[in-house]
Amino acid sequence: MSTLSIIVPRIGLAGDSHFEATLASVLRYRLPRHQVIVVHRSDQPDDYGLRDEVDFVACENSRSLGGFMNAALPRVRGAILALLRPGVEVHNHWFTHGVRILTSGEAGCVSVPLAASDDSASPVSRGIATNRRMTPRHADRRQTPAGPHSHAGFYRRDLLERIGPIDEWLCDELMGLDVALAMASLGYRCAVAEELVLRIRFAEMIRYDSSFALGRDARRLVHRHARPGGSPLVPFGCALELVSDLVRPGRWTMLAGRGAARRRHATDVGFAARLASLAHAREARTGNPRVPAGDARRAA
Repeated sequence: MSTLSIIVPRIGLAGDSHFEATLASVLRYRLPRHQVIVVHRSDQPDDYGLRDEVDFVACENSRSLGGFMNAALPRVRGAILALLRPGVEVHNHWFTHGVRILTSGEAGCVSVPLAASDDSASPVSRGIATNRRMTPRHADRRQTPAGPHSHAGFYRRDLLERIGPIDEWLCDELMGLDVALAMASLGYRCAVAEELVLRIRFAEMIRYDSSFALGRDARRLVHRHARPGGSPLVPFGCALELVSDLVRPGRWTMLAGRGAARRRHATDVGFAARLASLAHAREARTGNPRVPAGDARRAA
């Protein structure tokens, strides 16, 4: 049985040069027992003559990263899966760090530091750091990521199956954070593969823009991962962060997105309740208290 399944979604770019470079590096440095899955749209039938080496999965009903992941999961054979989006290139033994962490500890996912290929400086991202309002930014060495960046990360398959389908309505940039926060609510932290640095073609590929979609989905993450009760200081902290956004015109589009997020409020509250039920069931089974998801948010 394959220990690792590597998912390479053919998504997000007008051309295929980044996808082809990523897939070529994966095939070069994988082990024979590793499974490689390429998820593509139905209008992208080209299999590059690799059907003997790669499992190709067509995603008919979605073009989001979450939809591509949901299409791939039923075909995953490995206990651990690695997600590599186009533009990321791997090197020899790159997978050993993530596999070791997930098979030897209480981590549910692993964030991978990313550095730009056109810059030999330190990584531009160690994962996603966030605040109470779920505004995402890249974690540096002073911060513990709340979740992996959606361009590269390792995940435990059993936890993904337990959590249920990934929300296909979230923008691609927040998919890794949403999954990591769900795992944290069950008591599984996000770790960082400190010894591993992967290269991405350009730093601009992982830049967070103050977009309407990012603001909308950041607000939705607050609903999806809300904790019952909570500190009385949280509303005050959120108010300060809101004022900070109001005096920064570059954030106004994101603020408009936050205001439009309520139309899926009921769905997100139901998701939060289901996670709470799973967490209580785990506590009853193991006798170990869960790690509150809110602890993962204090990475800011």
